[in-house]
Amino acid sequence: MNHAVTRYESLDIDSLQSDSIDICAMGLVLRKPALKAKKAGVKPPDPTKDVAMRDELFVLVMGGFNSTANTLSWFTKFMEAFPNGQTGLRAKLRAAFPGHRLPSLAQILETDISYLDASCEEALCLAGTSNAILRSPSQNTNLLGYDVR
Repeated sequence: MNHAVTRYESLDIDSLQSDSIDICAMGLVLRKPALKAKKAGVKPPDPTKDVAMRDELFVLVMGGFNSTANTLSWFTKFMEAFPNGQTGLRAKLRAAFPGHRLPSLAQILETDISYLDASCEEALCLAGTSNAILRSPSQNTNLLGYDVR
């Protein structure tokens, strides 16, 4: 935390206003008070002494790690439990990336594979690791005999 604040102190206001200098979520959280202090012409506050800042960063670090690991674990479980979904996802991935070479991360991110997007969204919903993601229908409907309102 102190390293990031020291780095931000050496930058000018224009650089501090650019989101492109953030290399992680923690950097974003720490950059904002550094920018505010730079504009006021004062030394930025020591983030290690700010209990709210420490709590926020703790949630970012631990919450992000655990929720990602748990969601991936649940995703693996769902793929095992629902072989038709796994087969469908494999087919869409093979169609998007023919051949035997594994695609790079950039290729995966740049390719529109709606089945993959839907699979990830469903895993997030079903895993319950991010309770802030709630779905509500835009209109009342019936799915497989169930009313969705």
